[in-house]
Amino acid sequence: MEEQLILRMYTASIDSAKALSEKLLRLSPGINHNSLYIKTLIHSYRFHNFKDKIRMLNKAQLLAMEEDNKYLLSAVYNFKAISFRDNNMTDSAMIYALRAKDLLEELSPKYDLSGVLLLIADMHYYAGQYDDAEKSYRLILSKRSEDKNSWRDITINNNIGLIRIRQKRYDEAEKIFMHSLEVLKSRGMSYSDSSGLPYIYRKILEVALYQKKYSDAENYFVIAEELSKRFSQETELPGLYAAKGMLCYERGKTDSALYFFKKAEYLDKQSPDFGNQINIFHGLADTYNLLNNKEKSNEYLHLLLEAKNKADSVFRHAMYMNIYAEYNYKNYRREIDQYKNLQTLFIMIISVVSLFLFIIVIFYLKINSANKKLVQKNIEAVEGNTPHDYSEAAISGEDTTTQAEPDDAKLVNIITDLKKLMSADKPFLSKDVSLGKIADLLGTNRTYLSKAINREYNVNFNSYINDMRIKEAIHLITAGELQHLNMEGIAEKCGFSNRVSFTKAFQKFTGISPSFFIKNAKR
Repeated sequence: MEEQLILRMYTASIDSAKALSEKLLRLSPGINHNSLYIKTLIHSYRFHNFKDKIRMLNKAQLLAMEEDNKYLLSAVYNFKAISFRDNNMTDSAMIYALRAKDLLEELSPKYDLSGVLLLIADMHYYAGQYDDAEKSYRLILSKRSEDKNSWRDITINNNIGLIRIRQKRYDEAEKIFMHSLEVLKSRGMSYSDSSGLPYIYRKILEVALYQKKYSDAENYFVIAEELSKRFSQETELPGLYAAKGMLCYERGKTDSALYFFKKAEYLDKQSPDFGNQINIFHGLADTYNLLNNKEKSNEYLHLLLEAKNKADSVFRHAMYMNIYAEYNYKNYRREIDQYKNLQTLFIMIISVVSLFLFIIVIFYLKINSANKKLVQKNIEAVEGNTPHDYSEAAISGEDTTTQAEPDDAKLVNIITDLKKLMSADKPFLSKDVSLGKIADLLGTNRTYLSKAINREYNVNFNSYINDMRIKEAIHLITAGELQHLNMEGIAEKCGFSNRVSFTKAFQKFTGISPSFFIKNAKR
């Protein structure tokens, strides 16, 4: 019954599924049914924003640990990995995915590892590591003995199709997506199957466009648009209209091309996607150029360049974080192997029993403590309960004179103006930046500004400024703009007074040293 209820959350319409989730979250704790409650917390993740997802998964993690249920704990880790991945926190995503894999390997062969292996393969794909991704996809497909027409196999084949598009092997990509379409039609077409159709038709449309099969592309567009609207798949529409704009452009219908590209641009602003933006800005630049509007063409060329740079930065960051996570994982596995060797040695050499017992206890306590700290860290980050010094006013240098408390709207306006100022002028790059100077630039006072920052980011002014500086440092390092500078030069460039303060701030913000990051970013 539990599995049927959870399955219903995936196969029902989105409104019905969400209503079922809310009802189960309300009722299952009351009947002391922890297993169902944990599963509902896990599988309700898709109905919530990132912070609420992590909050619910943290709760499920604690309950699974209390129940000593390794399978449910592996599921928590798996969906945490998905949530972190979708929020571009790929290092955390990879670490949780590898933890889930470890637990499932302990439970093997009772439980299938293909889901978490697919997640790891997907992260290789999103990081642009296509060879590693395809190798993993092929391995998963070769080991699966159950229904070869499952949604998981369809997803894997579709991802291989995306790799073929990246490789410009369009005829192979077309066959792969056509195969997925035939498989869906043979499944009996449940609601979840039908809602997946718009994506496949959009990909077939794009492949047809690459192959200059314009009549076929037009037919696929009509079907994809109708299905996207029928099944409320609005996220497919920006890419779909961008493809339609390119189709019109290729056929010399510049007015129609401009209409569809602008429509795609408008819809993309509601759920931005680098891939869509690159196609949209490229199409608008070409179309305005054809219409002899050089000013608008140049405007979109600049936007195109900015989108490409951002996409490249995200891919590079994901690749570096994957490497970093896998490096840590290998060290973790090495420690586990060493522990197993110590266990064997403990059995063989009775004379050192006391020493081995001590090592085992210490190792267990470290692992247990690390897990608890990680859970607490996630909870504090989400709920904003990070411990702080209550004399923060003195630390940040804010004015402690009694003033009227600002209302919420005023604080929101201050944060909005602050974000604009930081983005446009980057005053944090100045060594002598202060709370008072920023408050003057924003036309407010230090107390209000400090309160606004604390409420929005849960940090004081100095921490906020250092975070902005470190983000700028990471951006400049990954963009290759600081290769000619030593550590002192990088610190100065980013607004720090010396190397020591820069190193401490970088370590606190990223968890790694700047030298380690720079070394890996150059690879």
